[in-house]
Amino acid sequence: MPIQCFALGLELVEEIYDAVLAGVSMFIHGHGEAAAQAALAIADALNARAFDTGSGNFLTKDSARSFESWRAYRDQVLAPGRS
Repeated sequence: MPIQCFALGLELVEEIYDAVLAGVSMFIHGHGEAAAQAALAIADALNARAFDTGSGNFLTKDSARSFESWRAYRDQVLAPGRS
């Protein structure tokens, strides 16, 4: 199994006048189920949902697994020497 690498960045948006946290933007560069699980864990800790800009839907455990299945298929189809 290949190593799954990703980078995660957070941007916090707070209301200036009363210092209330108004939003969190999370940016993940990389791929893999580990990245999706990290996003889901952070969203869960914040009692929020993670939005997947690639699909336009909210991220779920099932969508993370389906990406891995798609990627495995893509790698198989694009493998060198395949006719």
